[in-house]
Amino acid sequence: MEVAQNHLETWAVIELMGHQKEVGFVTTQYYGNACLLKIDVPELPEREITLARPRWVGDTHVPAGTVVSEAAQPGRTRFVGVPSVYAINPCDRETAVAMLEQNPGRDIKIVALAGARQLPLTASEESTQAMAQHLEEEEEDPENDEEFMPF
Repeated sequence: MEVAQNHLETWAVIELMGHQKEVGFVTTQYYGNACLLKIDVPELPEREITLARPRWVGDTHVPAGTVVSEAAQPGRTRFVGVPSVYAINPCDRETAVAMLEQNPGRDIKIVALAGARQLPLTASEESTQAMAQHLEEEEEDPENDEEFMPF
């Protein structure tokens, strides 16, 4: 007796064992009795985006509102075995692309750093800043021999 197989064709976020995720257009592929999920991840062009929340860019933690340039991401295909799938979360194409754009694995460059709140200076930082300012002024005016006391 032959059993009819269901066929899956949808955009989805696939959660895999080992804390992995794949996002793309998912279809089922049968090879003999084995079923695999074929995940086609679309190509993303190079683009500039404004970050909605703080994020690490290289070694720099940048605030929300920072404009970054993201490198292009080539499309790719991955086949996964059904036993390794933890969850299939169907979605539309726009949601899938938005999920891919949040992937921090691509080359990202800061274009414009957003202004961030700064904590007030402590007394020792104010003293250090005043000393540095005095030294800069002294370099500009070498005739000024007065001693500087920041306290």
